[in-house]
Parts: sequence; structure tokens; C-alpha cells
Amino acid sequence: RRFAAEFRKLAQEIVASPEPWDADRTRYSVYESWPEALDLMPGKVRGEFVGREATAFCEFMLARFELHEKVFGMAVNHTKGRQRVELLQKVLLVLDSPKFRDPHNRMVRLKNQYQASLQEWLRLNPELATAIKLPWSKATKVFDIGQFRQLLELAAMTVIKDDAFCIAIQVVGQHRELQLLRVPLSGGDVSLLAKTELKLPVTSSLTFFATRFVTSMCIDKETLFVATDGAGIVMFPLTNGSPRRIGVDEGLPTNNIRSVAVLDGKIYAGVSEGYLIAYDLAQSRCDVIASSRRKQKLSPFDDQKPFRVPTLIADSARKRVVFVVGENLWELIPATGRFTQLLNIVEADQGRSGPKLSGDSIVWTSPLRGDRVVISDMTRSMEFDMSRDQAKVLHSPDFGVFPMTSSLLVVDGFLWSGSPFARLSLDKHEHTKLPSPDNGPENFYPHIGLEPLTKGRQILAADSRTIWRLELTLGSSAGESSDSTTTRAKTPNATAPEPQKSRSR
Repeated sequence: RRFAAEFRKLAQEIVASPEPWDADRTRYSVYESWPEALDLMPGKVRGEFVGREATAFCEFMLARFELHEKVFGMAVNHTKGRQRVELLQKVLLVLDSPKFRDPHNRMVRLKNQYQASLQEWLRLNPELATAIKLPWSKATKVFDIGQFRQLLELAAMTVIKDDAFCIAIQVVGQHRELQLLRVPLSGGDVSLLAKTELKLPVTSSLTFFATRFVTSMCIDKETLFVATDGAGIVMFPLTNGSPRRIGVDEGLPTNNIRSVAVLDGKIYAGVSEGYLIAYDLAQSRCDVIASSRRKQKLSPFDDQKPFRVPTLIADSARKRVVFVVGENLWELIPATGRFTQLLNIVEADQGRSGPKLSGDSIVWTSPLRGDRVVISDMTRSMEFDMSRDQAKVLHSPDFGVFPMTSSLLVVDGFLWSGSPFARLSLDKHEHTKLPSPDNGPENFYPHIGLEPLTKGRQILAADSRTIWRLELTLGSSAGESSDSTTTRAKTPNATAPEPQKSRSR
């Protein structure tokens, strides 16, 4: 048994670091030969250690969002009861994840195959098919994009007091526009506020990836600042008024913006090609704070390889800008121009499996909520406490598979994920895949936003077409159970809004 465990660790090391051999071919060879090698190992209590090692290696494979049918099949055949249900649920989460890179036709085939296996196993073991205990008592639809024929999809959402402000993409003739909407959460008409033409071709692929086009968003003094990948920064007044565009023509190095924050009348932005800039709104002047192209070392990031700034937060309570570059979390004090490294993210991520969370892998950053900010890549998430300059790991592959590809929210001891719609208990790291709020057959992916309301007693969840308000049942664990595609719980009190009239401004 000890030899089998050591052999598994060696196989995992080769899969994780296949160099200098061809990576894909090497990983395939290890996955292909592993079941046979394990089956041929000598031992008296074969069923015990073979099942344990097969399951452990399969968990490792799924945490990498990879799937070899022999490895998975061997693991499934050595599991029973609830363990088999959980393994089948995990593989379905992997197949649903954008990080699963196999051809679409293979993904569909495997998904249908494993869903059928799960349904058959639950049919033979009906005691395992308990209904999901939903974490909300009431679900109310507060917005549906179908009432506006010109709107293509929602791209971003934020909440200010009793209103949700959304950025939508719309196509008018041969032009594409950003449209600001105000959605009253207490009921009433949706208002179409300011809009701006992007001057980008409709045929651009960005039309079909609105959430990738709108890369970051923040609010300061009744103005919404929207960072885009190709159209610079757009300033939307939340009341009547025309949008203001800031891009190359206004002095920015490029129109491709990765992150944005505003502090004391200045816009701070992480710009592609290795720039961190500050734009003075009063003087309409752009200053380069750091540049990988600048030979003169005026910052720790000058004259080096291009860097990303995926996370950028205005910490007004401490009069500083906090951001991530590479493996480190930094602060900039604008009053003095001083840079300070606050902590090393890779060191703070104490998990054993790699690769670790860093500025090169971050795909999502939350707004500042209280003193907390959440960052994540596809498999790991971490929470920063700005008041203490400390980091805490929320989830990593060491705890199991929980895909995190978009919006996240920490509420009542759970980590909620928008794609797929699920939540994870932070104490036991048990996850529940959640159904659509209307209990419909279509999957619900609130990747546009998950926002807390009424001090965490409600959640506002938005996908690309709808926004739902969920009244939570706090302090109770949503019993982990069968996949929602097989046993769909009845959604209590799901209601749709009254027909809304648009009001243009």
C-alpha cells in the first residue's frame, strides 16, 4: 500500500511538471498507463488500497480540470453510495467549467454519459436522491432584458442603495453602444440612462464576450467608471448627463484597460502592455506611474518584462491604492509616491498543489466590501483584509473541485459562485450546485454579478439577461445532495416582476 501511494505521488509530479517532455503527450501517457499499473501491483488487501489510490489520483486529475476516461472509470468502479454520487457530481462540474479544454463534442458526450450514470445510480439507490434544501426562501425577478429589444446582453452590475446600475451592450445599425440602466430594487420602471457609441465594428468578437469587454468598474461621487478592453475608460454620470470618454486621444498609452480605481479626483488604471497610470480628472492629464518600457527606474516595475495589474482597489480609509503585480500585493501612497510590498500572494496560498494564485492567473476581483476584497483564478480564491494587510485562503484544489470563473460572494459562512451557480461551505468545503431561481430547465449562471443586500440577508444575482433577488435562509447549511439536474427542488415563492415600462433619459 505504501508503494502504491509513493507511485501515485510520482505520477502526479510528472503530470504537474512534465518538462522537458511534451506536456500533453506525457500527461496522456501517465493517465493511460496509471490504471493498468495500479491493477498489477501486488498486495493482499487489493480492493482497499486500489480503491483509495484510484480515487485520490482521480481527485488530483479533476482538480486540474482534466479528464481521462480510464482513470475516472476506475475510480467510479471502486466507489459506492454517497461517494460515487459526489464523484459523478465533481466530474459534471469539471465538464461545465470553461477551463475544461477538450473538444465540445467530447464534452457533450461525456456530460450526457455521466449524467446518465448518476441518474441510474440514484434510481438504484433512491435513498441518496434527497432534494436540495435551497438556501433562499423567496426568489423575485427584478429585471429581464427581453423587455428591451435593442439590448444584447448585460455586461456588469453594481448596487447603490436601493438601485442596481447595469452596463448593457446594444447594437444599433452598424454600431455597438454601452448603455447604462438603473433597476429599482423596490419595484418600478427600469430607466435607460446615458449611452455611448464604442466605434468598434459589430463583427468584432467582443460583441459576443461582453463580460470580457467590460473588465472593471468602480464608483466615485455619483459617477460610474467603466474600464473596457478596447474603448478606454467610460465615465457615466448616475444622474442626467453625457458620458465622458478617456482613451488614447486623452493621453492613455492604450485603450485596453485591465483594472480601474478612483481616489481623490484621480483615476488609477492598470493598462495592457505593462502600464500603471494615474489620470487627473481636473487637469485632464495622464501620468505614467510605472511602465515596463521605461528605462529610468522610478518604480519597482520599470524596465522589466510587461506586467499585469488584474486587481486595483482604492482604499480611501487609508488614503492609498492597493494592487497586485506578479506574486505580490502592493500599496501606493499617492501623497508621497511611495510603493510598499504588503504581502506575497504565493506564500499566503499555503496549498500543496500548483500552480499557485498570482497576478498572472487572477481572473476576477471583487469590489471593496467593508475592508475585504476577494480575488480568484479558476481554482483558487483568497480574501484580503485591508485593515490588517492580511490574506486568507477561501478555497484551493487541496479541498476539492469547486470551479470559480466569475463573480464570487462570501455570505454567512459560504462562498457563492456565479459560474456555475453553486455555493461552498467554508468550514467543511462541501459544495452544492444550485438550480435556477425560477426552477426552470435551463442552467442559471449569475456571472455578471452577485451582490449582498440588506447586510447579507439577501443576494442580487445577475446573468447576462436577468436579475434575481434571493431572500436567504441564514444560519442553515444547504444539505449537500444529488445533482440538481437529477432531483430539482421546488423553488418557493418564485415571482416575476410586473411588466415594466422603460423610461429613457
